[in-house]
Amino acid sequence: MHGLRAEFQDRVNFVILDVDDPAEGSLARLLGYSGTPAYLLIEPDSAEVIARIFGPQRDPVLREILASFAVRYGG
Repeated sequence: MHGLRAEFQDRVNFVILDVDDPAEGSLARLLGYSGTPAYLLIEPDSAEVIARIFGPQRDPVLREILASFAVRYGG
């Protein structure tokens, strides 16, 4: 994911939560997080989760998802 973060950081805002931290764990639960790893795509300027992806994902799969998200939301 770190390579993809570098590739998309100018078009997608990445937020990494530490679910062991009580404050961040509360946010993760509010967003519907349930397991590691989990990827949530949240609509810009909103708290609406538009996609939840759970479990390990290969970089090509994540790259395609991020590219589609960036195009859809003007990134």
